[in-house]
Amino acid sequence: METIGFIGLGIMGAPIAGHLLDAGHTVVASDHRSKPPADLVAKGLKSVTGHNAVAKVADIIIT
Repeated sequence: METIGFIGLGIMGAPIAGHLLDAGHTVVASDHRSKPPADLVAKGLKSVTGHNAVAKVADIIIT
């Protein structure tokens, strides 16, 4: 399965990332907040610092 990257976990991004995590996908994200949402981290979200870090590890990027 591909690694899916998110740049931003706002009103739309966070729920989409959550559903992808629930479906068993690997999800990485960078967000302007210092800490990613705790519920997504509990589901397995991998937080990285900066958009370049997302681009380095993700096969698919959602902005």
